[in-house]
Amino acid sequence: DMWNQGVEFTLTSLNFSGDFQWETQATLGLNRNKVTRLSSHATLGMMTNEEGAPREGKPLSGLYSFRFDGLDGDGLPLFYDQHDQRTNTMSAYEQETELLKYEGSRFPTGSGGIYNRFTYKNLSVALLFTYAFGHKVRQDPLISAYYDDIASLDRELTKRWVVPGDEYHTNVPRILDRESRNRLFTG
Repeated sequence: DMWNQGVEFTLTSLNFSGDFQWETQATLGLNRNKVTRLSSHATLGMMTNEEGAPREGKPLSGLYSFRFDGLDGDGLPLFYDQHDQRTNTMSAYEQETELLKYEGSRFPTGSGGIYNRFTYKNLSVALLFTYAFGHKVRQDPLISAYYDDIASLDRELTKRWVVPGDEYHTNVPRILDRESRNRLFTG
Protein backbone atom coordinates (compact mmCIF):
# COMPACT_ATOMS: atom_id res chain seq x y z
CA ASP A 1 0.00 0.00 0.00
CA MET A 2 1.17 3.53 -0.57
CA TRP A 3 0.23 7.16 -0.12
CA ASN A 4 0.67 9.42 -3.15
CA GLN A 5 0.03 13.14 -3.57
CA GLY A 6 0.77 15.49 -6.42
CA VAL A 7 -0.10 18.73 -8.13
CA GLU A 8 0.55 20.16 -11.57
CA PHE A 9 0.60 23.76 -12.75
CA THR A 10 0.41 25.06 -16.31
CA LEU A 11 0.90 28.65 -17.41
CA THR A 12 0.26 29.69 -21.02
CA SER A 13 1.01 33.07 -22.53
CA LEU A 14 0.73 34.67 -25.97
CA ASN A 15 3.78 36.94 -26.01
CA PHE A 16 3.31 38.41 -29.50
CA SER A 17 0.41 38.24 -31.95
CA GLY A 18 -0.05 39.28 -35.57
CA ASP A 19 1.97 38.00 -38.54
CA PHE A 20 4.62 36.96 -36.03
CA GLN A 21 3.33 35.02 -33.01
CA TRP A 22 5.18 33.71 -30.00
CA GLU A 23 3.39 31.39 -27.57
CA THR A 24 4.90 29.99 -24.36
CA GLN A 25 3.62 27.22 -22.12
CA ALA A 26 5.35 26.29 -18.84
CA THR A 27 4.44 23.27 -16.72
CA LEU A 28 5.52 22.17 -13.27
CA GLY A 29 4.48 18.94 -11.60
CA LEU A 30 5.25 17.97 -8.00
CA ASN A 31 4.73 14.48 -6.60
CA ARG A 32 5.45 12.69 -3.32
CA ASN A 33 4.76 9.11 -2.36
CA LYS A 34 5.44 6.83 0.57
CA VAL A 35 5.01 3.09 1.05
CA THR A 36 2.62 2.61 3.99
CA ARG A 37 2.49 -1.19 4.11
CA LEU A 38 4.71 -3.79 2.51
CA SER A 39 3.97 -7.50 2.47
CA SER A 40 7.24 -8.69 0.92
CA HIS A 41 10.72 -8.72 2.40
CA ALA A 42 13.53 -7.36 0.25
CA THR A 43 17.09 -8.66 0.28
CA LEU A 44 20.34 -6.69 0.19
CA GLY A 45 20.71 -7.65 -3.47
CA MET A 46 17.26 -6.26 -4.31
CA MET A 47 17.71 -3.08 -2.24
CA THR A 48 21.07 -2.09 -3.74
CA ASN A 49 20.34 -2.56 -7.44
CA GLU A 50 20.01 0.41 -9.83
CA GLU A 51 16.21 0.08 -10.12
CA GLY A 52 15.63 0.93 -6.47
CA ALA A 53 13.32 -0.90 -4.09
CA PRO A 54 10.35 -0.22 -1.81
CA ARG A 55 10.70 0.11 1.96
CA GLU A 56 7.93 0.95 4.39
CA GLY A 57 7.98 4.66 5.26
CA LYS A 58 10.08 5.60 2.20
CA PRO A 59 9.27 6.44 -1.44
CA LEU A 60 8.23 3.58 -3.74
CA SER A 61 11.55 3.31 -5.54
CA GLY A 62 14.26 4.36 -3.11
CA LEU A 63 17.96 3.91 -3.78
CA TYR A 64 19.96 2.28 -1.00
CA SER A 65 23.70 1.78 -0.57
CA PHE A 66 26.05 -0.09 1.68
CA ARG A 67 27.76 2.19 4.19
CA PHE A 68 31.22 2.36 2.60
CA ASP A 69 34.40 2.57 4.69
CA GLY A 70 37.33 2.60 2.27
CA LEU A 71 39.43 -0.28 0.99
CA ASP A 72 41.28 -3.10 2.69
CA GLY A 73 44.92 -4.01 2.05
CA ASP A 74 43.90 -6.15 -0.94
CA GLY A 75 42.02 -3.30 -2.67
CA LEU A 76 38.58 -4.67 -1.83
CA PRO A 77 35.82 -2.33 -0.61
CA LEU A 78 34.90 -2.36 3.07
CA PHE A 79 31.33 -1.90 4.32
CA TYR A 80 29.62 -1.79 7.69
CA ASP A 81 27.46 -4.80 8.50
CA GLN A 82 24.37 -4.96 10.76
CA HIS A 83 26.64 -4.98 13.86
CA ASP A 84 28.58 -1.87 12.69
CA GLN A 85 31.61 -4.07 12.01
CA ARG A 86 33.76 -3.50 8.92
CA THR A 87 33.53 -6.30 6.40
CA ASN A 88 33.98 -6.95 2.71
CA THR A 89 31.61 -9.89 2.54
CA MET A 90 27.86 -9.34 2.09
CA SER A 91 25.15 -11.87 1.28
CA ALA A 92 22.88 -10.83 -1.60
CA TYR A 93 20.10 -12.83 0.13
CA GLU A 94 20.46 -11.20 3.56
CA GLN A 95 17.19 -9.58 4.68
CA GLU A 96 18.72 -7.33 7.37
CA THR A 97 18.29 -4.26 5.15
CA GLU A 98 18.35 -1.73 8.01
CA LEU A 99 22.13 -1.57 7.65
CA LEU A 100 21.73 0.19 4.28
CA LYS A 101 21.95 3.93 3.76
CA TYR A 102 18.94 5.57 2.09
CA GLU A 103 20.15 7.80 -0.78
CA GLY A 104 16.83 9.18 -2.07
CA SER A 105 13.98 8.49 -4.46
CA ARG A 106 14.74 7.14 -7.92
CA PHE A 107 11.67 8.92 -9.29
CA PRO A 108 11.70 12.73 -9.62
CA THR A 109 9.71 14.67 -7.05
CA GLY A 110 9.35 17.48 -9.57
CA SER A 111 9.29 17.73 -13.35
CA GLY A 112 8.01 19.92 -16.11
CA GLY A 113 8.86 21.74 -19.27
CA ILE A 114 8.87 24.97 -21.19
CA TYR A 115 7.35 24.96 -24.67
CA ASN A 116 7.81 27.88 -27.09
CA ARG A 117 6.17 28.10 -30.52
CA PHE A 118 7.16 30.79 -32.98
CA THR A 119 4.89 31.35 -36.01
CA TYR A 120 5.37 33.65 -38.97
CA LYS A 121 2.42 33.50 -41.38
CA ASN A 122 2.16 29.74 -42.25
CA LEU A 123 5.55 28.66 -40.87
CA SER A 124 5.96 27.41 -37.27
CA VAL A 125 8.97 26.39 -35.23
CA ALA A 126 8.69 24.91 -31.74
CA LEU A 127 11.20 24.31 -28.96
CA LEU A 128 10.62 22.13 -25.91
CA PHE A 129 12.83 21.98 -22.82
CA THR A 130 12.10 19.45 -20.10
CA TYR A 131 13.49 19.10 -16.60
CA ALA A 132 13.26 16.87 -13.56
CA PHE A 133 14.61 17.21 -10.03
CA GLY A 134 14.51 15.69 -6.57
CA HIS A 135 15.69 12.23 -7.54
CA LYS A 136 18.85 10.12 -7.43
CA VAL A 137 20.43 7.97 -10.10
CA ARG A 138 23.07 5.31 -9.71
CA GLN A 139 26.10 5.50 -11.96
CA ASP A 140 27.43 2.43 -13.66
CA PRO A 141 29.36 0.44 -11.07
CA LEU A 142 33.15 0.48 -11.05
CA ILE A 143 33.03 -3.17 -10.03
CA SER A 144 32.11 -4.98 -13.21
CA ALA A 145 31.88 -8.65 -14.17
CA TYR A 146 34.20 -7.88 -17.10
CA TYR A 147 35.82 -5.01 -18.98
CA ASP A 148 36.45 -4.94 -22.70
CA ASP A 149 37.96 -2.63 -25.33
CA ILE A 150 34.63 -1.26 -26.58
CA ALA A 151 33.04 -0.38 -23.23
CA SER A 152 32.98 3.22 -22.09
CA LEU A 153 34.94 3.14 -18.85
CA ASP A 154 34.76 5.60 -16.00
CA ARG A 155 37.76 7.92 -15.60
CA GLU A 156 37.82 6.96 -11.90
CA LEU A 157 39.33 3.58 -12.88
CA THR A 158 42.65 5.37 -13.44
CA LYS A 159 42.65 6.09 -9.67
CA ARG A 160 41.98 2.48 -8.67
CA TRP A 161 43.91 0.44 -6.13
CA VAL A 162 46.85 -1.31 -7.83
CA VAL A 163 49.42 -2.20 -5.15
CA PRO A 164 49.32 -2.54 -1.35
CA GLY A 165 49.38 0.90 0.24
CA ASP A 166 47.09 2.45 -2.41
CA GLU A 167 44.18 2.04 0.05
CA TYR A 168 45.57 5.06 1.93
CA HIS A 169 45.02 7.47 -0.98
CA THR A 170 42.17 6.04 -3.08
CA ASN A 171 38.61 4.78 -2.56
CA VAL A 172 38.43 3.08 -5.96
CA PRO A 173 38.68 -0.72 -5.66
CA ARG A 174 40.99 -2.83 -7.77
CA ILE A 175 39.67 -4.59 -10.85
CA LEU A 176 38.16 -7.71 -9.37
CA ASP A 177 38.68 -11.25 -10.56
CA ARG A 178 35.88 -13.82 -10.29
CA GLU A 179 37.08 -15.08 -6.90
CA SER A 180 37.13 -11.56 -5.39
CA ARG A 181 33.67 -10.72 -6.78
CA ASN A 182 32.28 -13.94 -5.31
CA ARG A 183 33.94 -13.14 -1.97
CA LEU A 184 32.33 -9.67 -1.84
CA PHE A 185 28.77 -10.76 -2.54
CA THR A 186 28.03 -14.28 -1.46
CA GLY A 187 24.83 -16.08 -2.30
